Amino acid sequence: MIQFSNAAGSEPVKNWNAGGDFVAFSRGNVGFFAMGNLNKEFTTGLPDGDYCDIISECDQTITISGGKGTFKSNSGDEPVVAICVGCGGTTTPRPNPSTTTTLQHPTQPQPQTTTTSATVPTTPDITTTEQVQTTVPGDCCETIRLSSSGGVMDTYPELLGKYVKIGEENDRDVYKHQTILTTMHLHYTVDSHFKWEGWMITEEDNTVFGYISNDNDNLCPTGLTSGWEYQMSDGWTEDTTFTVTCEGDQPTHGPTDGPTDGPTAGPTDGPPPDGVATTIVAIQRVTVPGSDVFIVGGVAPDASIDISLHPMPVQWESYNDWLVGDDHLDWDGAEPGQGTHAQEEGGESYEAMGTPGAWTTDDATNDYYYALNTWGDHYWFIVMDMDCSQTQGGWFEFNTIYSIGGESGEPAVSQDECTGGVGGTAPFSSTNHIARCGYFNVFSYGTGDCQIDEVPDLPADNGI
Repeated sequence: MIQFSNAAGSEPVKNWNAGGDFVAFSRGNVGFFAMGNLNKEFTTGLPDGDYCDIISECDQTITISGGKGTFKSNSGDEPVVAICVGCGGTTTPRPNPSTTTTLQHPTQPQPQTTTTSATVPTTPDITTTEQVQTTVPGDCCETIRLSSSGGVMDTYPELLGKYVKIGEENDRDVYKHQTILTTMHLHYTVDSHFKWEGWMITEEDNTVFGYISNDNDNLCPTGLTSGWEYQMSDGWTEDTTFTVTCEGDQPTHGPTDGPTDGPTAGPTDGPPPDGVATTIVAIQRVTVPGSDVFIVGGVAPDASIDISLHPMPVQWESYNDWLVGDDHLDWDGAEPGQGTHAQEEGGESYEAMGTPGAWTTDDATNDYYYALNTWGDHYWFIVMDMDCSQTQGGWFEFNTIYSIGGESGEPAVSQDECTGGVGGTAPFSSTNHIARCGYFNVFSYGTGDCQIDEVPDLPADNGI
């Protein structure tokens, strides 16, 4: 067991599996130990390959495929099996990454089925890009933002967003990304086993295998403009759109361009409502499980509008927590004193990013069914009373932001005449969505599509 301890003793315990007469666990993605009444298949977290059982001094070989393997003791007198990367007669793990590590998405009011899988690289076959170091120790940003519009966004959107400096490792800063969904670390790793070092995003800050990597030795990740690769089932793939910037270099959550002077297609249909009126915004956006959608807006460039949000039924816990103290639709994100949401009692609280939306579906068998949603899954509803006298001719603008990949705001849209029973054309142009106060407004993220109808009767448990 000295080999096992030397190879894996410092790795965290994972993949714990125990019964009345057996126990098994992995040490990170490096070693796996099983003891007792075996002849069972276990998830090991190890790279695929043929491993020497060091307890039997390689009398038997354990084959790992898809991160799993069947373990049985070689001797009834010693019902123990231990394997580890590089131990005994273990063959080089096959460079065919398998689905061995799954990023777990906690349950949120967004019952999607998409999960994201990643494996540890068996041989970090990453192309080196020569770059000039652009920073010196101590010059790295306290907060950075990871962005992508390519493969990382499609594969690991939950790894994007804000990272905060928490310490140092290998003479470089360690950054932490914390959301309701996951905790990740961007740090400079040195893997003595595979003779690889570079920047890597991993779940723990003391592990070397992860999901996104760059083998450049720059002192700060913000100095790297190329060479970022992400883990796929068939190996590592470069994402040329991936960027790491200091917080503050990103677009703000405010309007993109704001209104332009003069009318567009002509007058709207009828005068705007006078005073406070119930107003609904529904925006269709598919996000990863655990993500939450918010809107920011008002009258561009910086005027806010008084609102009072209607509560949703009790299962919309995060929405109901975040509506507390949200008295304005504004461009500044969370208001001072606005409510926070903790996923579990006593757990970490998460701040709002603006006026919250409630994820809904038209599936009546789903806990998050909402009667006003007649279209399908992934429609986020904001139901509010709005002071229409503070709008621009009865119209207001908004931009959509969301946690886990959408923090920098929605891209510019070009909105023309809206369809629907009320419809209409705004009296000004904007690169944000434009909605009508006192009506039911439906939009699709990133497009100029819009539908405006009369506000229907609200469900009995959705009033004030």
